[in-house]
Amino acid sequence: MDSGWFQKNIEPRLAGCSFTYSSFSRGHFGDRERVEVAAGRKLATMEFWSEGWVGIDVYDLDRDDQVMNTLISPEENYLVVRVIERMVNLMTSAGDGAW
Repeated sequence: MDSGWFQKNIEPRLAGCSFTYSSFSRGHFGDRERVEVAAGRKLATMEFWSEGWVGIDVYDLDRDDQVMNTLISPEENYLVVRVIERMVNLMTSAGDGAW
């Protein structure tokens, strides 16, 4: 799983959001690809490391609160799809307390 997979499979589900893609080499968990997503007053960051780690962070500016912060190890990669679904739901919710 990497930013190319995200762009193909998840980005279309986040209509109306803006995306910024970047990459960094030689981090703690290998090379890293980052996707930043902005949806109104919500910001999300997904990070994919070459050694199999995945990080997801979602921040709600209206609540001034980090509503999700998850780091998934390579051994737990079976959780990635579920965590991405949660991120998509957070980014597409109206922010009316449904979280």
